[in-house]
Amino acid sequence: MIGFNAGLIGKNRTSSIGNASAPGAWTLEEQLKARRDSAWPPNPGEVIATGGSVETISVGGISYKVHTFTTNGTFTVTAGGAIEYLVVAGGGGGGGGWQGGGGGAGGYLAGQTTITTGTYTITVGAGGQGGTGSSGAIPTNGGNSVFSSFTAIGGGYGSQESNPYAIAQSGGSGGGGCHGINNNAGATGTSGQGFAGGAGKSATQSDNNYYGAGGGGSSSAGADAATGTAKAPGGSGTANAINGTSTTYAAGGHGSRRFQTSGSPGDSGAANTGNGGGGGSNGTAANAVGGAGGSGIVIIRYPGA
Repeated sequence: MIGFNAGLIGKNRTSSIGNASAPGAWTLEEQLKARRDSAWPPNPGEVIATGGSVETISVGGISYKVHTFTTNGTFTVTAGGAIEYLVVAGGGGGGGGWQGGGGGAGGYLAGQTTITTGTYTITVGAGGQGGTGSSGAIPTNGGNSVFSSFTAIGGGYGSQESNPYAIAQSGGSGGGGCHGINNNAGATGTSGQGFAGGAGKSATQSDNNYYGAGGGGSSSAGADAATGTAKAPGGSGTANAINGTSTTYAAGGHGSRRFQTSGSPGDSGAANTGNGGGGGSNGTAANAVGGAGGSGIVIIRYPGA
C-alpha cells in the first residue's frame, strides 16, 4: 500500500504505530487509527489536546480551540505547539467586623508559550472566605491557580477591626486596610500579577464615619479609605477576550463604610473572575460579614478547527 504524510508520497510503514508524531509516511490504516484516537496532526505544528470545557471560536477569520477550566482538571497534549493562556487565582476575602478592608484580587497571568506533549495538572484557586467579626472568624486568602510553570498567587484578604483583629495580607493583589491602630495599612501585591491594597484611616481620624480601603486589583492599587458616604473602590481588573468574549478579571474588593451603628455587608466576587470580596461593616450582626472572593479560572487556546 502507498502511504503519505501531509500530502507527501512515501514508503509504507508498519501500521502498529504508538506515536502520532513518528516520522515517515503514514498508511491510510494509520491515518484512520490516529484520527479515531484524536492524534492525527493535519498541519505541522498544530496543537492537539483534550481537557476542560472545549469550544471552537473564530477571531479575525481564524478558528481557535478554547479549553476552559473552572475547576481542577487535566490538560492532555498529544501534539505540541504554540498556545495562549490565562491563569487567574482566587480573590481574597473581605474583612468584616466593625469595618473591613476589601480583599485583594487573585493574581493575573496571561501570555503565549510553547507547550510540549504530556499531561498537565490544572489547579483553579478557590475564593477566600469573608471575615465575620461577630463570630470571631478572620477572612482567608484566595487559592493559587496553576498551569504548567505558571502559578497565579491567591489574593490577600482585607483587614478587619473587630474580634478578632486581622491585618491585611499580601497576595496576587494585596488586601485593603481598615480603620484602626495597627491594621490600617494595605498589603502588597505580587510583581507582575497585581497591586497593593489601599490604606485605611487611623484610629485618630474619626467623624463618626469609619472606613475600610479597597483591595488591590490586577491593573491598579486599591483606593485609600473614602470620605462622606462613599465606599473606597477596589483596584481595577484586566479585560481579556481569550475565549472570544471580553471579560474583566481580577478586580479588587471595595472597602467598607460605617456611620455610627449603620453598616452593610461586603459584596462577594463573582465565580471564576478572581475578584476580591468587599469589606463589611456592622450596624447589626448580619452586616458584620465581609464578602467572599471570586474563584479563579484557567483558559488555554490555540489555532485549530
